Amino acid sequence: MAYARITVPLTTNERQALVTIAERECRDPREHLRFLVRREAQAMGLLPDDRVGVKEKAAFKSDEQTRDDQETALSSVS
Repeated sequence: MAYARITVPLTTNERQALVTIAERECRDPREHLRFLVRREAQAMGLLPDDRVGVKEKAAFKSDEQTRDDQETALSSVS
């Protein structure tokens, strides 16, 4: 994936708000700004929403893990 570097001029208050929000989200401020731009672009339909695939994969893994846990529990009872 190719990345492009851009400069975004922010006021002191805007920069401090970005830093504060990024810290709360445990992200680097640059990554958080990228996250915000990506989220807005996805909401506008300009980028695909990758989160749907991630949720489906997580749900599948969760179901698979549940079955494994149930099998393990049954085998330990026998």
